[in-house]
Amino acid sequence: MIDNIYYCYKNNGVDVKVDKEEKGISTLFISYTECDAPIVDIIEEKISEKLKDKVRISRYTELKYKDSFKAFMDTIQDHDFVLTVVSDTYLKSQACMYEVGETLKDHHYKDKLLFVVLSDNERKYYGEDAPKKIGADIYGGAENRLKYIEFWKEKYDKLNEIMINIADYEATSEAAKDLKIIGQIYRKDMGEFLQFLSDENGKSFQKLYENDFAEIIEWIEP
Repeated sequence: MIDNIYYCYKNNGVDVKVDKEEKGISTLFISYTECDAPIVDIIEEKISEKLKDKVRISRYTELKYKDSFKAFMDTIQDHDFVLTVVSDTYLKSQACMYEVGETLKDHHYKDKLLFVVLSDNERKYYGEDAPKKIGADIYGGAENRLKYIEFWKEKYDKLNEIMINIADYEATSEAAKDLKIIGQIYRKDMGEFLQFLSDENGKSFQKLYENDFAEIIEWIEP
């Protein structure tokens, strides 16, 4: 376990510095889409209230103007735990699925990957900015889960077709990086992540909320 973690922003990147002087602090990265921020605020507040100075939480609100978003995401593996707040929008976000892919690279990711799966029952926490669909369809069998893989396969095919039509390597070199990420998402990461979610004994947000997120808190700090 990393004792502590600090972020120094410079040259449009993120340098991670580990402070070995401070002991016993767990680091938690919360992965989520911006539209689910109201839910994340609730989760972060409760975890911080219970664990106080025993946990250091990282999320996008730390980023400053013109900081590198990708560089920040690339620090995910340096955290002790990653909490994914899974909604329908989350599973259709390239940035979020990139974060999932970075977490899955860790051979021991099952020990550090935590999750909350949202449903439309949480709509009351969103106010007027609630997305049209909140709940992630992952517990309704393989057919529902495959719809997300199909979603990413269609994005891959569409981008690939546009690149072929342009037929200019230099003009499409940056898009080729996105194509590679999307290919990784639909071929490997999405299926592995959905299988992990369906196999683990997860609880609904409402049940976790009623229990002050005790299960998540106890996993971080037994």
